[in-house]
Amino acid sequence: MFSQHLYLFNKQTDNFSGFAMKNFKNIDLVTSRLMLAMGFKLSLLGTTYLREAIVYRYDYSLDCKISLSKQILSHIAQKYNVSINSIDRDMRTALIKCYNDGTMFALNDILGCGVISKQYAPTISEFIMILVTYFKTMEAEFSA
Repeated sequence: MFSQHLYLFNKQTDNFSGFAMKNFKNIDLVTSRLMLAMGFKLSLLGTTYLREAIVYRYDYSLDCKISLSKQILSHIAQKYNVSINSIDRDMRTALIKCYNDGTMFALNDILGCGVISKQYAPTISEFIMILVTYFKTMEAEFSA
């Protein structure tokens, strides 16, 4: 099933880096495509919340003191009118489901380094920061 996701992703774009370079101004689209390529289940609310958290963190990345629980989760809770605990649980569920399916390891190939360990799943904060750092790096390369 993972190979189908990656095939569809690669069929639409030559490679993810090229796609990200062309579309980095639409970070929501880039994040959605990357999460689809990694095999996140679109039917899970946690996938939507994760995407929202990544985009929010990317937009406010200059503020180094932004915290997951205080700013990001409360922003998403207000937007979707749900509790912070529900958002946290749903995001963890989506992340663990993708990790246990083995499809998250595609991120290592896409980024060209081993950011996802086979020994443990990344935390929500780690996963968000991995993608935000990658997007910021792509933005810097494109702007240079």
